[in-house]
Amino acid sequence: MEIIIAASILCLAFGGFFSIFRSGANSFNQGEWRISTQKSAQSFLSQVREDIEKANSPYRVLADGTTTIYNQIPIYIANKALNTNMSGTNSLLASVGISIPVSYYSITTPYVDSSPFVAVASPGLWLGCSMVFVDRKLFYRRTGDPILHSTDPIPQPSGINTFPSIGVLPTGQIRSNLQNPLFKELDDVDSIAFYNLTTTTEQTIEIRLSFSRKKSGQPPSPFKETVVARLLAGNIVSPF
Repeated sequence: MEIIIAASILCLAFGGFFSIFRSGANSFNQGEWRISTQKSAQSFLSQVREDIEKANSPYRVLADGTTTIYNQIPIYIANKALNTNMSGTNSLLASVGISIPVSYYSITTPYVDSSPFVAVASPGLWLGCSMVFVDRKLFYRRTGDPILHSTDPIPQPSGINTFPSIGVLPTGQIRSNLQNPLFKELDDVDSIAFYNLTTTTEQTIEIRLSFSRKKSGQPPSPFKETVVARLLAGNIVSPF
């Protein structure tokens, strides 16, 4: 009888130790996931802010120093994610098994005409930027390849035009910028929201990302990351 009682006590003790160990391991994994994901999110958003603050329409610098725009290229943002005031509740939700376009825009340096100050005309350089959900992953691509920009990781929606009206041609006035490609991805993203605000002095876009961990037996540990970008004058934000 004493042996049975001792064995029972030992089993209970081991069960308690295992429960404590498992709880500690879960807490450690949860903290490790959050720190790692926050770092990735901050790097991701920092790059997006840097690029979106350069977003513009393709333009030309004439010989007399004046400028002219080839065509207006907006900053396109999914309508379900776009808010025009801070109390807005629009938020684009990621869904497993579904790909969703989020945002598109371009960054272009100008074509500069020859002049008394510029002996030879210099071509402008174009970059296309895109952000999309694939499952709960958020992808961001910056590329000078028009085909890649239009098709990967998902086809660009109809009605969106991020190209100069004169095209992006190897010998044209606006050419592909092949020197600065970029591809980033974020895991465990639940949603994204944009807040486009305009004052008398500036136009900004605040981007909010929500994250959580979807793993069996683990707490979701939700958190958010935010960044604010200041747009160049003359930019238009267009929902799609």
